[in-house]
Amino acid sequence: RMPPQESFASRLRATRSARDLDKTQLAARIRVKVRTLSNWEAGETEPSASNIAALCDALRVSADYLLCRTDNEDGLRPGMVIMNLDAVRAAEVEGGQGAILG
Repeated sequence: RMPPQESFASRLRATRSARDLDKTQLAARIRVKVRTLSNWEAGETEPSASNIAALCDALRVSADYLLCRTDNEDGLRPGMVIMNLDAVRAAEVEGGQGAILG
């Protein structure tokens, strides 16, 4: 039997706690009512995309982490490729097709 998957609500609650923030402090940082934050942590309601972004900024984690898409706080998942977009654009400008970036 597989363990139950962590929910957004429990991840939010655990991350807030790990940052030593109480609900009042986090709610003030992201400019929502404490009741709103409590509802998110209880799984009663879900935040908007802009509130998820604010939560991520305040808690210093990625949206993928907060949304339980990865267990890495920086949001990286196994097999994920990170590209430097400036380097990609420079290679395209130089006419390089299939350029390998290091």
